[in-house]
Amino acid sequence: MTENLATLIQKRGPIRRIGVIGMGYVGIPAAALFADVAGVEHVYGFQRDSASSGYKIAMLNRGESPLKGEEPGLPDLLGKVVGAGKFSCTSDFAKVAECDAVTLAIQTPFLDKKDLLPDFTPLVEGLRNVGRHLAPGATRTGIHHSELTRPEGAR
Repeated sequence: MTENLATLIQKRGPIRRIGVIGMGYVGIPAAALFADVAGVEHVYGFQRDSASSGYKIAMLNRGESPLKGEEPGLPDLLGKVVGAGKFSCTSDFAKVAECDAVTLAIQTPFLDKKDLLPDFTPLVEGLRNVGRHLAPGATRTGIHHSELTRPEGAR
């Protein structure tokens, strides 16, 4: 028997804490918008603390956008939701267990730009980071959604 999304949400109760995996062009605006919704208590933005993208964690926690002005209104919204304590960015994926819902917004680069084949390594790493904290009985997380961003022209 399959249940529809509305039934699942009704059984679990309201979504108050949301996790967004991947703080890039999809994840940052999504997290800020979720955090600005009435009834949402907190949104965690999850980001690897890597040499290439770990800097985003501190910027986002200060309410600053690392997207360089490409999203009109985003800097003000980030300042608002960070200031209200409704959004924070972390590399601590254990906090996934505190979330009622989790969405993945992970860019998928090319393995080789000449053949346009996607490199799923970042997506697999993100799924593993989430999966480590979704053991039965160890989490409240109920709804999972994958949003995969990929470069234009990828197959």
